[in-house]
Amino acid sequence: MPNLVGKTFLEAKLTLRAFELNLGAVVKEGAIQNEESAIVYKQKPDPGPNGDRQITVGEPVDVFLREGTGLPPGVVFKEGDMTPQNDNAIPPSPPAAADTTLPVD
Repeated sequence: MPNLVGKTFLEAKLTLRAFELNLGAVVKEGAIQNEESAIVYKQKPDPGPNGDRQITVGEPVDVFLREGTGLPPGVVFKEGDMTPQNDNAIPPSPPAAADTTLPVD
């Protein structure tokens, strides 16, 4: 079963179609300006801890939508990178600089 949490509503609908699952109830939290770009923050049934829950083809999946990023506090997308980053984490050390000295003739 696909994990829809963090996807836009449009992405979630396309994902459900790809997995041959049906859209169930759509529950909206608060005012949503653009439904297609709203973020899925919860789904039922849950995909399981490793996204390994098995469900029957055609089964409905309920989605819960809200405005915003849908990400937990402190987790953001860095510009140019689509991997969520935790702003509270200690950044990794930069790679060692390459030796750029040239031999002298």
